[in-house]
Amino acid sequence: DNIGGITANKFFPFGDLILAGDTKGILAIYALADPKGKPAVTFSDGHKADITSIDFLNQGSEILSGANDSTVILWNCAKQKQIMKYGKLGLSSINQINLMQNDKILITSSTNGY
Repeated sequence: DNIGGITANKFFPFGDLILAGDTKGILAIYALADPKGKPAVTFSDGHKADITSIDFLNQGSEILSGANDSTVILWNCAKQKQIMKYGKLGLSSINQINLMQNDKILITSSTNGY
């Protein structure tokens, strides 16, 4: 996949990988040790707009991504597949996602105040 401009990024919990979201709705995993800076893995079948926020569950085995298409997607990292997609949620776009209380509570913020 052709990666667009990076709009969100975060270190994996174990620190040797970086997760990044881009302007095309693609998530990419980069290895810090890779001198070429090419993504090791991409997740491209999900968001239809730029990714604005990302977070990890279960020590990095699952990923949450939020985007300007008003969706939040839960991904299985090893399988590079969607587990669940929360669509439209009454939000204009997702600005930020955060997890609390041992990955049990998801908080989102959006441009229309929710």
